[in-house]
Amino acid sequence: MSTSIVKHSHTLACVLLAVCFMDRPSAADEVDPPTKLLTAATQARLEKRFSDAEQLCTQALEIADQAKDSAQVRSEANNQWGLMQLDQQQPAAAIQYFRKALDGLAESHSEQRAVVNYNLGFACFRHADYGDSVKAFEAALEIRVFEYGNEDPRLINLLQNLADACAQANQHEKSIDCLRRILEIRRTSDGENSLQVAAANAALATQIELHQNAAAALPFHRESVRIYEALHGQWNVDVINGLLRLSKNLQADQQLEESLTVNRLALERAEKLKGPDSPDFRPILRHQLVLHQARSDAKQVEAITTRLNRLEAIAAWHQRRTAQVGLVNSGQLEQAISELPALQAEAAAFGEISAPAAWLKYHEAALFAAGQRWTEAVDAAEAGLDIERRVLGDAHPEIAASWKLLADHQIAAGELALAKKSLEAGRQSNADSGFPDLNQEHEMMYTLALLHLKAGKDVDAMQLFDKCYNLRRDLGFAIDFRDADIINHFGVLQQRLTGPAKALEFFARAEQILMNVAPESPLLATVRNNIMQVKEQIAAQPPIPAESNPVTSVASEGNSEVSEDATSSQTKDWTWIIMSCLFAAYYSAGRGYSPVLWILLTLTTSVVVALSVLAILPNRKLQKLRARESGKLDQLLATRKVRTVAAVGGAMVLDVSVGDQATSA
Repeated sequence: MSTSIVKHSHTLACVLLAVCFMDRPSAADEVDPPTKLLTAATQARLEKRFSDAEQLCTQALEIADQAKDSAQVRSEANNQWGLMQLDQQQPAAAIQYFRKALDGLAESHSEQRAVVNYNLGFACFRHADYGDSVKAFEAALEIRVFEYGNEDPRLINLLQNLADACAQANQHEKSIDCLRRILEIRRTSDGENSLQVAAANAALATQIELHQNAAAALPFHRESVRIYEALHGQWNVDVINGLLRLSKNLQADQQLEESLTVNRLALERAEKLKGPDSPDFRPILRHQLVLHQARSDAKQVEAITTRLNRLEAIAAWHQRRTAQVGLVNSGQLEQAISELPALQAEAAAFGEISAPAAWLKYHEAALFAAGQRWTEAVDAAEAGLDIERRVLGDAHPEIAASWKLLADHQIAAGELALAKKSLEAGRQSNADSGFPDLNQEHEMMYTLALLHLKAGKDVDAMQLFDKCYNLRRDLGFAIDFRDADIINHFGVLQQRLTGPAKALEFFARAEQILMNVAPESPLLATVRNNIMQVKEQIAAQPPIPAESNPVTSVASEGNSEVSEDATSSQTKDWTWIIMSCLFAAYYSAGRGYSPVLWILLTLTTSVVVALSVLAILPNRKLQKLRARESGKLDQLLATRKVRTVAAVGGAMVLDVSVGDQATSA
């Protein structure tokens, strides 16, 4: 009776609540028409449908009085117009709209005033009205500080824009103050030894050195280099650039000897990282030349000048080689081949064992490949690699990249076994270098995984795809076409090893990525075809019978075998218990204990041994069998959120060819 009363009371309460809120509008209905129009205008602007966006903004202004806050509607309509002008590279017109957007806003419209002032500051900066840009950014900053406080990371972007505007407006003290505030916020939000703090130290040091004094900038430059080196190691571009900045700062502070020492350190690391013939470290040599000139060291000035001239010649040769690559890409292969002898003659001037000599061979390999002369392309790439290894040694990221290049030509020539060896050699060279290029490692793992697939080594392929996918996440790569291709392969391998149900999850994820990043890609059709096939296979699977005595599966046979093993194990355990009891009896009799103590000691020993056996030894065979059955697949398929399931036989082969072609091209 009481239960019935409670149930009917609950029903009555629900009815009363429904009646009370029957006339209340929904959340969507509470949005007034002008606001709806502005929301649609924003979407149209983002989709570059500017005429539609302008029409919607006009309609919103015409009925602005119907809104709860007409001032907000008018401001936002003008703000949208201003953003459209910026999108169309018309900052002067945008400024006028943003100023109109600020008119009529009250103090209570703090959020809108902050947004519009920020946009106004950006438009003024684009129009080179740096003074007005500073004022607008400062107005926005004042509101944001009131809302967030002084140490909120959301202030960083605004402070950086204000610092840039102040620097352009020759308000350098304000600019430096903004950079100091950014550094303090970064230290709190990102950590003392983060990349963000290293970059903030470098930016602040540069402005202090230029507009205050060199000595005051030195601690910030040193701290920047320290953090970069702690994070990346010594063989890193950020570290080398930091050393160059520090060297220039020391020169500005008249510390020439220490400046030269730091410069030489930067040059040594640049040579190790890029090789002795790389034009990339010319800025370091130019600065070293200035230092030797200041020290009146004529011998060093002559040596560095000679080396700079060589690197300038190599850089010019690179430009001509790049022009030939442009000819090939535009379909003018014959002209590129006709210009090759001149390029070869110029490269000969740099020596037979030099980086340009190796690069020339790689260029010849590319020309052969463009003409589908694969065997000659492989021979040329091998010759280039041989020269480059004599210049850089066997363990170097550049050598790893060249192994990858050789493997690509070998794959095109059908020499898959040799390509596999080349990729493995490249990975080894990269790892042994001490400063591996992780981007190159990612590319080599991906290509090697494809080769394992073609060789039917699904296990090895799955392991490499998994490592490749994880490395892409560690490197901070955005989810893109390559991820979709890897996930498609995951789906194919999952389908072969565990059946269609889990494979469908991978294919659905790949489809989602491709629809976002590459909707025109042929791989999308491949993935959708795979989805259709696995859905058909799932639908064709017979349902599990409801009657008793089903057909024995592999798993049930295994359980039966395990039960016998467990029984055998228990028999052995009881044998140990009996033996323990006999030992206790013998021990008691030998000591001359009374019968009561003899019985007590025997039973105690038996119980202890029995409990130990039951706690430690049950189902040992069961554990071993389960480990054998699931260990291998668990190791392979514990990749993303999808876990392994029991293996299903008779998996069909799905289409991955389009993806392979698209990503390896």
